[in-house]
Amino acid sequence: MKQLLKDIITIATNSIWWTMNTTYSKKWDKELNDLMKSHTFTLDPLVNLGAGLAIAGGFFYYTRNGNDEKLICSANLGNNVIWVANHPYASFVPVVPNDNRHRPSRLTIIRAMRKFEFECVISKSEKRNIRLDKIL
Repeated sequence: MKQLLKDIITIATNSIWWTMNTTYSKKWDKELNDLMKSHTFTLDPLVNLGAGLAIAGGFFYYTRNGNDEKLICSANLGNNVIWVANHPYASFVPVVPNDNRHRPSRLTIIRAMRKFEFECVISKSEKRNIRLDKIL
């Protein structure tokens, strides 16, 4: 309950949460919550986005100021490929099938990012200090 109140205050007071690129979908919100309960996020070796675009290992590779950098763009959750980049205004929308016109609720986006970071981004040594009930 305490985490829920913190998340609601974050959404209400932080302007990056006020405008979203896609419309809310109650159906996708419920589906994403169900998927998060029963599956873990993983990075896919190759995601074909069509039109000659692909993401290898969930990473988008690019060069900035002469340095090669990578950005995590997508992750698998069950049989779904989920867009995790452009957080929070365009994240956690489905990539495959190409129905990225709908998004989950802002609270679900916060919980999904917390779970994704725990499962795919945070190192094992940092995970020891995080309780699983704090993730969702």
